[in-house]
Amino acid sequence: MKNILIATDFSANARNAWDYAWKRFGSNSRYHIMHIVTPVYEPADIPVISAVATQNKREVATTLLEKWVSEIQQEQQGQDLVIQSILEVGSPASTIVEKAQGINADCILMGTQGEHSRLDRWLGTISMQVVDLAETPLWLVPSGYKPDGLNTAVYASDLQASDPFYIWEAIQIMDPEQPVLKCVHIGHRNPEDDRKWGQIQQLFAERSPTIQTQFQWLDTTQQDIATQLLEYVHWNEANLLVLYSPHRNWLQRLFHRSIVHDFEGHMTVPVLIVR
Repeated sequence: MKNILIATDFSANARNAWDYAWKRFGSNSRYHIMHIVTPVYEPADIPVISAVATQNKREVATTLLEKWVSEIQQEQQGQDLVIQSILEVGSPASTIVEKAQGINADCILMGTQGEHSRLDRWLGTISMQVVDLAETPLWLVPSGYKPDGLNTAVYASDLQASDPFYIWEAIQIMDPEQPVLKCVHIGHRNPEDDRKWGQIQQLFAERSPTIQTQFQWLDTTQQDIATQLLEYVHWNEANLLVLYSPHRNWLQRLFHRSIVHDFEGHMTVPVLIVR
């Protein structure tokens, strides 16, 4: 993980995300701290961007961003910190995604708004939009999460043929830390799914990944899968949940709900979304 884009709105959540990034990746990575100024529109029947008001907003944001980055640099003085500030005007989610592609970011890291009754509040509207739009892996850090060691990670498998690839990707992203990776599938057993699950386990047994990998099948209960998965994370004292969420166009997003969209806002550990 050499090139990380961190979106900030100067909130405590954003600062917490930075602390997590530094704890996780340290001086091994280059950091791009990005803030997006949303345009100010003139009150009219047809919205028109107010150039003056938008420029004033940009100037204030520039000062705040410089102060934010300067404080980080002072705290890490003497460390081999490579950090760049980026300020753009536009729609936050799409601008974050475009910039991540432009700088060839290895991942986008964002803070979230913590526990709420719905996922869009938990992740924050902008974060949820980035989840839908980005082709880059995303690392989402819940509000108030205290950075600690990465001892146990949970990968939620839906028995896709691409699962081994994304498990390997998650292992590479978590390097150099070597947590226990618990791959879990939640569902009703049937011969075809048992065969797929066995193939995935056999592949990893033969290739011996660099970290300890465990596999577990949980039968579906009366709870929804998202709730059952969150309980599994809690029971195993995991420090990270890894989800595979494919990038989809707008029509596919309209008719498809992934498990990412089913969370009820009780997640208390970071989430890594691989693509």
